Amino acid sequence: MGLRRIEDKLAKEAALREQGADYAMKELEDMIDNLKDLHNQLKQIEKKYGDKLKNPVISAKLMNIREELGLPTAIGAFKPKSKPGLVDKLSGGGFFEQLALQILEIGQESIPKTGGTLSYADLVKKIQERYSGYVISLEEMGKAITILLKHDLLIRVEKIGGIKILVFAESDSPDLETIMKIAIKNKGQLSRERILIETGWKLNRINRALESLEEKELLEKIDSVEGIQYYFPGV
Repeated sequence: MGLRRIEDKLAKEAALREQGADYAMKELEDMIDNLKDLHNQLKQIEKKYGDKLKNPVISAKLMNIREELGLPTAIGAFKPKSKPGLVDKLSGGGFFEQLALQILEIGQESIPKTGGTLSYADLVKKIQERYSGYVISLEEMGKAITILLKHDLLIRVEKIGGIKILVFAESDSPDLETIMKIAIKNKGQLSRERILIETGWKLNRINRALESLEEKELLEKIDSVEGIQYYFPGV
């Protein structure tokens, strides 16, 4: 092979390599554009459907899509966090972690209304209202609650008179927490006599606790033919 032919061959190979690099660059640029489009589509979907995405089945599917796109698994997040907190980790979890996150949200919403004490029956009702179209089993609820307890995001679960109670926040007074639990047991309405029967406290102690709850706007005092009744609207 003459020198000219060798030079021509090398020139053609160099041209092909350059052309191939151009093709590769073009495909990579197209992929970046496609990825940006997918991110924008995802943003639009999350904005459009909002709370409907909290359904644990839909949420789990969305988490998978986010993982495939290399995004944080928390809904609405498009930049990774270097040090995610416990709630962030739950946001990026699977079915039970997502369910636990929704239970935590409901519990936190109860704090201004009940001081953070919630009956299990009320929790189940609120969960089913959120996840309309998907029935959450008691077993699934139990696993999600266990996750919250494990991470100290739920203080404790206890029973009062056969009624299961979840405590999401410690009361600044044990007496107030006790009365809230009795209120839950009695469907949100109490008299001083009922509290006396349940606790055995002296009337002065009962009155102080009721006055404190009234100041915190956790109860309403109602005059009735049966005497003064205390209604707890958040229960």
